[in-house]
Amino acid sequence: MKGSGKGPQGFQNDGAGSLWCAVAETEWGNIPGKAKDGVCWFSYGGKEHETRNFQLVHDTVLSPQPHGPSHGHQNDGAGPLWCAVANTPHGSIPGKANSAQICWYAYGGQEHETRDFSYVGPSSPQGFQNDGAGPLWCAVAETEWGKIPGKAKDGVCWFSYGGKEHETTKFELVHDHVLSPQPHGPSHGHQNDGAGPLWCAVANTPHGSIPGKANSDQICWYGYGGREHETRDFSYVSNGRFGKGN
Repeated sequence: MKGSGKGPQGFQNDGAGSLWCAVAETEWGNIPGKAKDGVCWFSYGGKEHETRNFQLVHDTVLSPQPHGPSHGHQNDGAGPLWCAVANTPHGSIPGKANSAQICWYAYGGQEHETRDFSYVGPSSPQGFQNDGAGPLWCAVAETEWGKIPGKAKDGVCWFSYGGKEHETTKFELVHDHVLSPQPHGPSHGHQNDGAGPLWCAVANTPHGSIPGKANSDQICWYGYGGREHETRDFSYVSNGRFGKGN
């Protein structure tokens, strides 16, 4: 399973509804396709095939170019294949794409080809600290005070609480990547002191774009230099809904 996004990347408008990107393990190779409710459909040799032997893919970033390692391949020499989302009359359908900007998807028992699609790839760090620390991920620390959003790199998470910056190795990376001026979607964490729900956020600071935590009152806190800092110059981090070019 690759990545850790939060929702299906595709949607078929004929009643099938939401669909995940997936990689089918087949006799012809590991082939990207679409999946729902324990079934994966993929295209090969002009036809649509079905299997229950597959892995969901949770990568969520859509781009016009392949980004990150390929998700699969075919044994017929087609080369590396990436998960992709095709823009079709039937909805946004997950399929497979090569490096030559060609996408194939399965629908109605057949394999269809298009160049109107987006590659699916992993998200990247949301922050950057300009004192040499470099790129930083949003993360949620598991602490005695609750699940607190902070920043992480190389297996370590730093979070702010009680005026101080704390460090832990017990945390989860957050792959949400959409920045917005308002909280969007479910909160990422909370504190046991009654502070209420907390979202991951990226603070604009003299030291760079530093991941931290924010409440619904437009206040953000982040850890830097051993201390907890407060600012209103920040963006909330959320999981984006599907959209072409997102």
